[in-house]
Amino acid sequence: MAWQKLWNGLRNLKETVFPNRGSTSVVRPAQNREQLLVTVNALVSAGKLDAGQELLEEALAEGEDPEILDLLGRVYMLQLRPQEAANVIQRALLARRLQSAFIEP
Repeated sequence: MAWQKLWNGLRNLKETVFPNRGSTSVVRPAQNREQLLVTVNALVSAGKLDAGQELLEEALAEGEDPEILDLLGRVYMLQLRPQEAANVIQRALLARRLQSAFIEP
């Protein structure tokens, strides 16, 4: 389901950036976290905050990722939702601490 929304987000982004081109090229949905972050950044840059928020929240349903939590916090700030942003950013900090606790020096 998250990949379907990502696919739709990519299609909408393509139509926004290249409005006069037909849909003859095949765009495959992203299969990794890095592409998700790039896609969300592009959506947010295009002013599509709700679409970016949805993608991030769906990705977080699969597991807590500090980078995704940080980005969601920034989206909330842009949406003028500071309390939710603070909560998500605190979750990101905790997730980072938990990750570093399991990494041997």
